[in-house]
Amino acid sequence: MQAVLAGHAWDRAAALVALQRFILARLGDRGAIVVLDETAELKKGDPVGVARQHAGITGQVENCQTVVFAAYVTARAHTLFDFRLYLPKQWCEDKRRRERAHVPDDVAFAAKPALGTAMITAAADVGAPFGWVVAGEVYGRSGKLREARQKGKKGYVVAVPANFTVTLPSGRRRPWPRRPG
Repeated sequence: MQAVLAGHAWDRAAALVALQRFILARLGDRGAIVVLDETAELKKGDPVGVARQHAGITGQVENCQTVVFAAYVTARAHTLFDFRLYLPKQWCEDKRRRERAHVPDDVAFAAKPALGTAMITAAADVGAPFGWVVAGEVYGRSGKLREARQKGKKGYVVAVPANFTVTLPSGRRRPWPRRPG
């Protein structure tokens, strides 16, 4: 499969649009949930994006490549809807390494929550019907992601650490009330 893909020029954006149209034609549902998460694959050597970073599959810092993804989940089925390679900051700052890996010049560092926010916004922009976004703590800390969901009038459920302070229109709040003493 890798030889077939490497031997042909193809347009990632066009392929993704075609895939998303196919998904929405069969599964489109206003009650759908978009799930943001990431996956890491342990790697050796220097493939694009590989760096020492947290790998959820082991729970440790490992040499790995990380992909942030958005899954489209309905009562009938669930499927991958979008994905972005997380390019660590050290990769973005290393011009020679980027050239060897053919990373386009216009690709800049983006934190995982920024990648997730971009995918959710892109899904809404193509008319994907969904009512909710759910995500783990990495994404839950992002005020921009929460703000984008509020502006898009989409519900969201995100994990945040117990000591995290959230600013609501009514003021700053902790996720759990503090207990006296």
